[in-house]
Amino acid sequence: MSNFTLYFADGKTLQAKKTLVMGILNATPDSFSDGGAISDQTALEARINSMLEAGADILDVGGESTRPGHTKVDAEQEIDRIMPVIQAIRKISSSIPISVDTQKASVARRALEAGASFINDISSLSDPKMAEVVAEFGCSIILMRNQALSEDVINDAKDQFKIIIDKAEKSGINRDKILLDPGLGFGDLAKGDYESLPGSDSQANLSLIKNLNEYSNGLPVVIGASRKRFVGYMAGIESANQRLAGSLHTAVLAKQSGVSIVRVHDVKETVQAFDFT
Repeated sequence: MSNFTLYFADGKTLQAKKTLVMGILNATPDSFSDGGAISDQTALEARINSMLEAGADILDVGGESTRPGHTKVDAEQEIDRIMPVIQAIRKISSSIPISVDTQKASVARRALEAGASFINDISSLSDPKMAEVVAEFGCSIILMRNQALSEDVINDAKDQFKIIIDKAEKSGINRDKILLDPGLGFGDLAKGDYESLPGSDSQANLSLIKNLNEYSNGLPVVIGASRKRFVGYMAGIESANQRLAGSLHTAVLAKQSGVSIVRVHDVKETVQAFDFT
């Protein structure tokens, strides 16, 4: 794994020399795994503190679920969900990097103004104003592959990312600010088709983890496999919050493959697993 740099909205940077652990904070009542888990201030602050104490390098805040069958929310509702989380994090820590999982430029702007560090956009600039916001703040952005793949998942992913990177650069985002997410568990997001490849296909998703350097186009890669359906299918486990072992397996595999960031629900266990690899 090569060293990489994260650029933050406040002008600071993080020179990373290891695989970073990104802890997930979902401010959504319908998230597939932990919806409603931080519905009150006490629970929220306890969750933040536990992640920081466990060794999270980044906290990723989301206000709109992207699970199959999710309900879309408007920008104001999403802002209402994530702002208290960002404020709570900044009350506890002024330095922990905060990424915001959003597809909306207006949400991204408000979040960055409130103290978030950079953006995680699974739609890869579907909002034409997102690139403008990211370029204005000079921060990093995670862009996800989100269309169906053929059986040739690696070359398809590489080709999709070439298009995504080209679009971002032409929209004013510097290449060194881009990180890539292969969209594990997602099929064709634009069509809402979660069953097309890689979807719940375990082998397709594992291939994207094992061979990430073959489609990265030389950019840092973010892997988010934690508690996803394909992880459950590998072990025959239906309940999302029972998928810890499989989630740790994929995180370790990603680290061994040279990933830059792993996005996880179980920070403590992931950090402990990394200590053995």
